[in-house]
Amino acid sequence: MKIITLFFGTILFIIRFTAFFVWYFIMMFKGAYYCYLHKNWYGQKQLSYTTRVWARGEAWIFGIKVKIHGDISRHSGLIVSNHVSYMDIMLLGSIFSLRFAPKDDIRSWPVLGWLIGLSRPVWINRSSKQSSIKVLKEFEETINNRISLIAFPEGTTSSGLTDLIPFKSTTFETAVTSNLPVYPVLIKYQDDAIAWYGEGDPLLIHAWKILSKWHIKADLYVLPPVVPPIGTNRKDFSSMVYGIMNENFKKILKGELK
Repeated sequence: MKIITLFFGTILFIIRFTAFFVWYFIMMFKGAYYCYLHKNWYGQKQLSYTTRVWARGEAWIFGIKVKIHGDISRHSGLIVSNHVSYMDIMLLGSIFSLRFAPKDDIRSWPVLGWLIGLSRPVWINRSSKQSSIKVLKEFEETINNRISLIAFPEGTTSSGLTDLIPFKSTTFETAVTSNLPVYPVLIKYQDDAIAWYGEGDPLLIHAWKILSKWHIKADLYVLPPVVPPIGTNRKDFSSMVYGIMNENFKKILKGELK
């Protein structure tokens, strides 16, 4: 029985991995058009729409099924999410038209780093003060041009089984400076094995294990917008948003939030 399961799982992985690249190359031409020939905010907005179409296709190929709890129609601006897996990118990208704000380390990831780079994300390098200033400016300009941003303020992935990792406050500087609300969302995969947080299997082995599954089921919890209190600073606001999201995440783990 295990041999049969392994055989069909391997076939499914090969089909999905092949389909992933086929769909990517189909969408790459449209993305490249806006990425290289429209280096303005019109091009960036079109890239956010193209990213959503791409992510929806990849989510379908990977068998990602998302149940949304809450109203996503109001979520347009700085969207902050917990970070559990590289699958978060396809999951969130399939729901929101947005611009990603991943950490700079992802640039070096095989395949995925290059693919994300084509969408012209805001790369975050927290070790460089000069880079942080540039990031804040890009955040503000992106939101002012009515393009949503998705940021993972934990700064890395976690197991998804315990409290959220304390947030990096840099993410919230633009919200505090411009008095803009942030829109929190929480991801919970029904299979805890989907989490990839730097421990256990290498990336490609982990990808083989989860892409050989028939479906990847997840719940997305949409929380109310959080507005920075007048006079607050980014660290206090970061702690405030963390408290709200972490408290709700603990309720999710206990089955108390529906």
